[in-house]
Amino acid sequence: MSQEQRVRAALRREAEKHEVDVAGLYTATRGRLAAEDVRARRRPRSPHRVVLAAAAAVVAVAAMGVATPLVADRLLADGSEPGGGPVDDYFSCPAQRTVDAARSDDDGFLPELSASGEPVGEAAGAPRDQVVVDEDRATLRLGNPDGSLASISTFEKVPGGYRLLDTTVCSNDPVAGSSSLPLVDTGLGDSSSDLRAEDVAADAVLVLDRLTYDVSGLSKRITAYAYPCGLRVCVESGTRGGTITRSSLPRSATPVDLTSQLSDPDDVVGVESAQRLVALYDRDGSVAEVAWTDAVGTRTVVLQVDGASWPGQLFLVLAPTEALAGLDVRDADGAVTTYDPAELRD
Repeated sequence: MSQEQRVRAALRREAEKHEVDVAGLYTATRGRLAAEDVRARRRPRSPHRVVLAAAAAVVAVAAMGVATPLVADRLLADGSEPGGGPVDDYFSCPAQRTVDAARSDDDGFLPELSASGEPVGEAAGAPRDQVVVDEDRATLRLGNPDGSLASISTFEKVPGGYRLLDTTVCSNDPVAGSSSLPLVDTGLGDSSSDLRAEDVAADAVLVLDRLTYDVSGLSKRITAYAYPCGLRVCVESGTRGGTITRSSLPRSATPVDLTSQLSDPDDVVGVESAQRLVALYDRDGSVAEVAWTDAVGTRTVVLQVDGASWPGQLFLVLAPTEALAGLDVRDADGAVTTYDPAELRD
């Protein structure tokens, strides 16, 4: 038996010797936990999985004259704790999407709780989870391996279990209005799952490195590299040991939709991407400018992607799907060809 288990057993034995004001203790404990939540966001927390059953289990520490509620942590057969550790209380992802289960037909992510308050179905696959039961309500937080919040769902108690009320998940929705989105997030650092240049080609150039979110709000890093392949430029994206997507850009200066390379294909089945990725490779230097326009006519010039390993110019634009209304390609003679994004294909 671990030290933690021995402490809990001793607390339970001591509690049985004393009468406790459960109602008063419950009120005081909720206030204390709220204060602890604020402090916990300022310091590291020890791994735990919390399931609070509204004043159901109470421990009295008589020696100190202090009453403390029993935190119903559960241990697995190997002595480890389920849930993978704590989950943040607040979102750190830039954008979130909320679905009202009663009013929306969005069935992309429908988390469930068992009658005993355990995550089941899609919710059981997250690296971390935390359930808090409060009277006739339950809250489920799912987290990434680092503890960052991926989704938060609320349930109501019904005969035989819990019914989903709403869920809020990290999403790929842009927060930058109609402006172009950065292709490379320089603050991500390195990880063992990153796709790297040596995994792709000797002369590969990093062109895309961003966090994306699947339908459950869990984060996935997508990295893409461009490199010359014959008379063309190829783009490969994905994660090391995961799905790799490859596109070959045409030799002619024709824009190509590479949106499928923004996410793992398994995460976007039946889901329209909130962002569009469009590429154009100009091998002969015939293109003077590439720009995209939004629905109100605002024009944004696309910068050339730096890369000395291929001849000509490579242009990539990452823009909100709802904002991208047209792509203008101006040639060296000043003639402009406008492409409808709906007509662009990989």
